[in-house]
Amino acid sequence: MRTVKYFIIIVVVSAFYIQKLDAQMNNLEGLQEAAGAYQMQELIDQGEEEVEPRLKYFKKKYEAEFDNFFDDVWNVCIEVLQSRDCMIAQKNNRQTDEGLYKGKIVSEYCAFAQVEAGEDVYDSLMFYSTKVPVIRGGVWDNGRIQYKIILKETEEETVTLLLRGEISGKESNVTNEVHFWESSGWFEHHLLEEIKERLADLE
Repeated sequence: MRTVKYFIIIVVVSAFYIQKLDAQMNNLEGLQEAAGAYQMQELIDQGEEEVEPRLKYFKKKYEAEFDNFFDDVWNVCIEVLQSRDCMIAQKNNRQTDEGLYKGKIVSEYCAFAQVEAGEDVYDSLMFYSTKVPVIRGGVWDNGRIQYKIILKETEEETVTLLLRGEISGKESNVTNEVHFWESSGWFEHHLLEEIKERLADLE
């Protein structure tokens, strides 16, 4: 009888620790995912060889400051987006009470890979993303990016630019939904470089 009692106690205690271990593992996975982008940026800042080529342009944010007039920066941003077959979904700017201009430009969802065009969508998503959503049995129909550009004129007569990009794709086999996630920075880097080059030509 005593042996049975000890056996029951051991089973109960074991179940308790197994449940506690599962909770710790789940918590660890959440922490690892949340820290992913931060660790990636740390590796890039330190110039570690482990950084994959597709992540060479990854940053927490993409920004620049120009000595050009606000209107010139505004127009060039729109021209560069349109030159990439990326139409404008929203654009508005205004003058503040201090007499300084500020504005925001949002592009449409610009496709960079499509099944209909015979392109390998999954490989493109892997290259241009920090991490593609894991969907077992998923089939991706397309890959897209949307840009958001915020411009602000400063009291020093310069214009600051903040650029953000977001990757999205339509998955048709399992979820039949559009999913959104973080860009690897490739598109943002090259878009910003072209904006800089065009504005330099205006000086």
